[in-house]
Amino acid sequence: MARHLHLVVDREAHDPALSALVAELAQALPDTALCLELVPPRDTVAAGRLVAARALERGSAGMVVAHDVAPGPDDPDAWPDGCDTCFCAARSETGVLIVGPNAGWTWAAAAEHGLATQLIRIDIPSAGPPPHTALSFAEAVVHAMRGHSHAIAGTIDGGAASVR
Repeated sequence: MARHLHLVVDREAHDPALSALVAELAQALPDTALCLELVPPRDTVAAGRLVAARALERGSAGMVVAHDVAPGPDDPDAWPDGCDTCFCAARSETGVLIVGPNAGWTWAAAAEHGLATQLIRIDIPSAGPPPHTALSFAEAVVHAMRGHSHAIAGTIDGGAASVR
């Protein structure tokens, strides 16, 4: 049975970088059905709400929601304050795996909708805020999905932070 990956991004549908990202994910995860979901440019709050909606859907256990949305000018580079930008993963109460960078408000907005605020830092360097290279993002998603033991590089507690 194929796994389902919802990819939340803020790129234009015809963006070559988006095509490269989809190609990297398809190559790395050939047994995964990919559903592309677009949010407005630099709207990490909208991304967080969409991530939460997908992650909390009934019957969604086994699904993966990945996000790569560039922070807006008033968003933090990394969330919560004081952290470095990195790729993170968490699991929703419905069993959905969520993967993406901790840039902007995406994780905070998702946490306000009932998702876990304890993030697992993934071992793939993010090289700063989104957008990321297709290869580094795909590697982070693959490491999280496959549960590589070496993929866990620490934890981040975002419980005290919230969307402004």
